[in-house]
Amino acid sequence: MARRVLVLHGPNLTLDAVLGRALSSLDEELIQKGAALELEVETFQASGEAALLDALLEKRDGLFGVIVNPSSLAPVAHSLADALEALGLPCVEVQLKHEGKSRGRSALKRVVEKQFHGQGVEGYFKALQALAKTEAQTAAKADAVESSEEETGEDAEPGDDTKPRASPRVPNGKTIGRVKQSAPAGPAAKGKSIGRRPAAATSAPAGKTLGGPKAASTPSAAITRALVREKVAARLGKTLSADEFAQWARSQWAAIQRGSTTDHPKLEEVLLLLSTSAKASDHVLLSYSAKLES
Repeated sequence: MARRVLVLHGPNLTLDAVLGRALSSLDEELIQKGAALELEVETFQASGEAALLDALLEKRDGLFGVIVNPSSLAPVAHSLADALEALGLPCVEVQLKHEGKSRGRSALKRVVEKQFHGQGVEGYFKALQALAKTEAQTAAKADAVESSEEETGEDAEPGDDTKPRASPRVPNGKTIGRVKQSAPAGPAAKGKSIGRRPAAATSAPAGKTLGGPKAASTPSAAITRALVREKVAARLGKTLSADEFAQWARSQWAAIQRGSTTDHPKLEEVLLLLSTSAKASDHVLLSYSAKLES
């Protein structure tokens, strides 16, 4: 089954003089070359970062990877970089020319797998090949993990946790879902036990459950548009720092995932956008807030 790849084109790439060809013909060739690599390519072009962010979040479900040509937005596309980092998707950056010295370092550098700069439209095709290679490596690792589990008897009886299981890895090399091994038994400092399985807790502070499956939590109070507008106003008025604002938006988005209700269908989407916008301009913040007016 083909993996979905989203190609985001930044400003001015609809101009033949900038791209060196029609954008529509480039998109058609990207779709064809992607199909040959077993990648299903979808393209989107916009002149502003907010629109590129909207497209990324709207199409994120089932997405395998992203190719971004931020064009002139590259040095200031911090919100786009934050969103790509939060989603944890493999991403490759393309720039037609080497613009780093004249415009500044790309904000995407810290979150992308590779950068193809100064290679014209050929950079797009190399980006596709890089994502296809990433997909092949991911599949090979998954096969290796499955084979290792079969050889080491990972199909033991349910509840047998005597052996640590291989942990899946995301493309940037970070390990997710790792099962921690018990530390070797030894003398404990200041009464703390090392490597000892904690006894079942009879109660947990602040409603948290320790040492076992989480109990069903009671949804918290509804999250409202008025609250979001209040926080946006505080951010614009400098009474709330950029980082504090982003952290607050992230906590509210997480609360919705846990069952909190909202008074607007787009609140979840807007909070996710705001949570990745610590360095966004006032104009971008207002454009996100405007989504709640309809």
